[in-house]
Amino acid sequence: MFQDKKIENIEMRCVMLHEIKYRILTIYRERQVAFWSLLFPIILGTLFSLAFGNFGKDIDTIDTAIVKEDTSDSAKAFENYLKEIEKSDSKVIKLKVMSDKKAKQSLKKGNISGIYYVKEKPELTVTDSDMQVSILKELLSEYDQNVSLYKDIAKEHPEKLEEIIKDNSYYNMSKEVGISGKEVHGVVQYYFALIAMACLFGGYVGYTIGIQLQANINKVAIRRNISSFGKLKMIVCDTLVGWGVQTVNVSVCLLYLKYILKIDIGSNMPKMFAVCMVGSLIGVSIGIFIGCLGNMSYEFKIGVITTYSLLSSFLAGLMIAQIKGAIEKYCPIVNRINPAALISDAIYSMDIYDEPSRFNLDMFIMIFMAVLFTGVSFLIMRRKRYDSI
Repeated sequence: MFQDKKIENIEMRCVMLHEIKYRILTIYRERQVAFWSLLFPIILGTLFSLAFGNFGKDIDTIDTAIVKEDTSDSAKAFENYLKEIEKSDSKVIKLKVMSDKKAKQSLKKGNISGIYYVKEKPELTVTDSDMQVSILKELLSEYDQNVSLYKDIAKEHPEKLEEIIKDNSYYNMSKEVGISGKEVHGVVQYYFALIAMACLFGGYVGYTIGIQLQANINKVAIRRNISSFGKLKMIVCDTLVGWGVQTVNVSVCLLYLKYILKIDIGSNMPKMFAVCMVGSLIGVSIGIFIGCLGNMSYEFKIGVITTYSLLSSFLAGLMIAQIKGAIEKYCPIVNRINPAALISDAIYSMDIYDEPSRFNLDMFIMIFMAVLFTGVSFLIMRRKRYDSI
């Protein structure tokens, strides 16, 4: 009897291994899945590299006006920040102190690219939308983000604040230096959002798995539903397979960014891979959930996955870097439930902010969301019954 049980266990493992191999092959045979989950993030990363590759290098000095509107401490801090950037080796900007009227006239004539208003809450006025204007906007955005970061540090880690700001603090703010002392260029946040998007594109992998669990809409699912595998085992097995496949896809993208394109996306690669694994799990679980949901058409569900992934990535700063900071300021709950924002924030917390508690919270929320979507998918599938297969 013991021998029969042992043989049965061996046979079960063989069936499981065959099922895993078969699921991997069926996922990669879907060309759309292979493109969106593997190739598209790599292509977009390459385009980012071409667009940002020389950011901050060989850029003509930007003539910029500053208009002093008050003498508050915040206004003086911002003015010092701009002066430190002007004196830096990069020579990004050249400042000219003007009155509001003269500054607007110079801007209209094209003699300057923008006007910084030095006051309690600094502002920037521009008329064009070229690269120089983008740089001026980025400088203001980085200042706002770092002021907010310093305030958070003062509240949560006051003992580290002096260490961070003691060496030329205004210039450090222009270079975005985190608690860890790591210097990071502002455009790296686009790559963090790109990594988040790559994780969420696991939704295409999850969708493929989801539809191949439903015998009423997929021929592969018919064969699977008459097998000895229970639905819970099928969903767990498929989720793990999809998770593994997407983790490999994102890892390839990560290695391509770091070692082929030479993008400084972080030094702690083991933790980076851990974030990508959890992010991939969210993407796959959301895809399975959408695949199991209702009887909508194939095109509609793919559209939902695409829209959700891109919208989530957009809100995390993929297209407009400043939007994530604005959401954090005015509606922070969105960043707490947005998977892309959680992924990028976990990378920031790990490598730049050096905030273990914030990192752990991001990871916990992501794991909870993945388990929630997988559990709901099982409940949906469990209720489905077929009169005949």
